[in-house]
Amino acid sequence: NNNNNKFKREQNNQLFDNNDCPVKLTRSGYNCNPSLSTLKNMTENQLKEIVDFIISREGHGSILFYGKTDLLSEYCYDLDSIVHIEPMSVEVYPIGWNGDQIQQ
Repeated sequence: NNNNNKFKREQNNQLFDNNDCPVKLTRSGYNCNPSLSTLKNMTENQLKEIVDFIISREGHGSILFYGKTDLLSEYCYDLDSIVHIEPMSVEVYPIGWNGDQIQQ
């Protein structure tokens, strides 16, 4: 059934298939709390209200988004593009970021 590969929607209580969850964090050494596997099992409403969301890079540091974060916002779901944690440096929404990608 094609519906099994897509998400179910019930009055904004959307549940995503693991491949359909729009939250993206694929770079090596990066993690988040709640974990990406936990996020992929959340509803749309839950992803819009993540409390004290943390992104970390092993051995380098972490960023806490204090309070509620909407991970489905057009500015937040692609975590690979908006967060860069390097030795002695952290960037959130780096210079050149235009909401879609880094402009080179």
